[in-house]
Amino acid sequence: MNFPVIVKDTLGAGSIGVEVMNSYEEVESFLNSNRNNSDIMVEELIQGEQFGTEIHGVEGRYSVLPPIAFSVTKEGITDPLSSVKFGPE
Repeated sequence: MNFPVIVKDTLGAGSIGVEVMNSYEEVESFLNSNRNNSDIMVEELIQGEQFGTEIHGVEGRYSVLPPIAFSVTKEGITDPLSSVKFGPE
């Protein structure tokens, strides 16, 4: 795995609580801190345009929307509290 990486809660919503870390020491410090209070996932950060989709519906009747592009923060991750979504034209 290459740095930078993102560290996030496995039960989070979108990218809420995601942290970008640039070294093994940063990740190790996080894992040994009080901030690590749940199951976490570590993923290599892939730079570039961020895409996602949304699923709407009720049990047995779901619709998957076309892919959408998300705006990103200066760290290169999406921020669900201030994200701008761009749909297909």
